[in-house]
Amino acid sequence: AFPNEPMVNFLADRPLAGRYPLALFAVTREQREDLVRGVDRSHARLAVVNRKPTLVDDIPSRVAVPEAWEYLETHFVPEREIGRFLVMRRRGMSP
Repeated sequence: AFPNEPMVNFLADRPLAGRYPLALFAVTREQREDLVRGVDRSHARLAVVNRKPTLVDDIPSRVAVPEAWEYLETHFVPEREIGRFLVMRRRGMSP
């Protein structure tokens, strides 16, 4: 779940794809790169993206965690919209 939806992680009842329960906890560039490496290592098939996340300090997530957005847009494709959430599937994996 991205960028800051811990309830989705809880409801999915699955281990986190990385060590950050919220993408916004990855404050430094090194931490953001660690977040991306964790997701990459997990081979997560799906990403659930909140298109209207709560802003922290009025900073959009695309500014706060650009490495994660770049990774998502490079490795995942939109699969389904559910309200404010976009479910994305890893490229090359069948639905």
